[in-house]
Amino acid sequence: MKPRIPLLAAFLIGALALSSCKKNPKIDGSSDEAFKKSAETLKATLSAEKKEEFDRAVMAVAFDGSNLLEIAADADGVKRRMRDRLNGKSAVEIIEAAKKIQSKRAEDQSDQISSEIRELEQKKAAAEGAKKALQAFKIERSRFYFAESGFSTGPVIEISVINNTKSAVSRAYFHGVLATPGRSVPWVEDEFSYEISGGLEPGESQTWKLSPNMFGAWSKAPKDRNDMVFTATVVRIDGSDGEALINADFSEKGAKRLLELKATSRK
Repeated sequence: MKPRIPLLAAFLIGALALSSCKKNPKIDGSSDEAFKKSAETLKATLSAEKKEEFDRAVMAVAFDGSNLLEIAADADGVKRRMRDRLNGKSAVEIIEAAKKIQSKRAEDQSDQISSEIRELEQKKAAAEGAKKALQAFKIERSRFYFAESGFSTGPVIEISVINNTKSAVSRAYFHGVLATPGRSVPWVEDEFSYEISGGLEPGESQTWKLSPNMFGAWSKAPKDRNDMVFTATVVRIDGSDGEALINADFSEKGAKRLLELKATSRK
C-alpha cells in the first residue's frame, strides 16, 4: 500500500527541517549551559578560518555598547544580555551582525575624526591670525641669567615690553626658548606668564624681572655657559576683565593631534 501524499510530504518536510538544523545550527540562549553547548555545536560546523571570524563576531555582537567598567560591575547582567543578543542566530547571522556593528562604528569614528580635524583647523587658523594682532604687544628686550637670591642662585627672566594695542592688558603669556646658536636642541623651551600689577595701558612700557620656579624647567639651564640666547614670543594677552584679549596659543599637543588625525583619516 502506497503512503498517502500528505503523510509523505510531512515526513519530507520534517526530514529537511532536521537536516537544516544540523547544517545551520543556531545559538540557544535559554541558559548558560544551553548557550555553551549550542555554541560548541555551531562552531563544529565551521572551518578553522570561519571559527576565528565567528569568535571575533561573537565578541563584537555580545559586547556592543558595553565597556570594561560596566562588565566588571555587572558581569552576570552583561552575560545575560550577551545570551539574549545571540539567541536564535546562526553563524552567518552573527557574522553579518558584527559586520554591521563594525561598519557603523567605523562610520562614527570617521565622522568624529572629521569633526575634530575641523575644530583643530579652526583653532590653528585663529592662532595664526592672532599672531599678527599680537605684534602690537611688542617685546623690546629679553634676557635670561642666574642671580643670587638669599642663600641660593636662581633663574631670572628679564623682559621689556610695550603695549601698542588699543586695550589695557592685565596678564601676558609667553613661549620662551633658551638655546645656543648652532645647537639643534634648546637647553630649555617652556611657557611662562606674568600678571601685571595695575595693568599695562595702551602706549605704556615696562621691564619685568621674573623669577621662575627654582625647581622648574628654567632652573635646569646650565650655569657655566656664556653662549646661550634667550628668545620669547607673546602667545596671549588678557584684557582688564581677565579674559583673553588676543590668543595665538595653538599648543604643540594640538598640532601633533591634528597631524595624527589627518594621517588616520587618509588610511
